[in-house]
Amino acid sequence: MKKILFVFSTSMLLLVTTIGNTQPAKKGIVKADGRTSQIVTRVSQQVLSPFCPGKTLAMCTSPAAAGVRRDIQLWASQGKKVEEIKETLFEEYGEEYRMNEPPWWDDVGLFMGIGFAFFVFAAAVIFISRGKKGPENEEKESTEKSSEDNVDNDDYLDELRAQYRD
Repeated sequence: MKKILFVFSTSMLLLVTTIGNTQPAKKGIVKADGRTSQIVTRVSQQVLSPFCPGKTLAMCTSPAAAGVRRDIQLWASQGKKVEEIKETLFEEYGEEYRMNEPPWWDDVGLFMGIGFAFFVFAAAVIFISRGKKGPENEEKESTEKSSEDNVDNDDYLDELRAQYRD
C-alpha cells in the first residue's frame, strides 16, 4: 500500500512540474540573451523615468516603466544599439528624461570639503601627539626631583633610626 501511495505521489509531482514548464510563452515577452540584458540594464540606468519623477527606469517600480523596459528589451533583441534605443525613447517621451552629467565644478566643493576634513584630522592628530610629549617630559623631571627627595628622605630616616636605637 505504501509503495502504491509513493508511486502515485511522485507521478503527481512530476505531472505538476511538467505542466508548469510547458505553458505557452506570454505575448510580447522576448527571451533575453546576455547582450540584450546588458543593453536593457544600461539604457534603463541612463534614462530618467517618465512615470517616477527623479528616478531612472531601472529604479521605477511602475507597471508602465516595466512596459518601457520590455520595449527596450524588444528593440535590443532586434539589434538596435544603445544610442538608437535612447534616442527612440527621447523622441517618444521627450528630452527632459535625458540624464545629464553634472558639471565638473560641482565636484570641486566636494573635494574641497574632503581636503578640509583631512586637514582638520591631521591637525588634531599632530596636536594630540604633541600634547602627549609635554606631560612625559614633566614626568621625567618630576621623577628626577623625587629621586633627589628620596635620597634626602633616606638620610633623614637613617638619622631617626639611629636616635631611636640609642
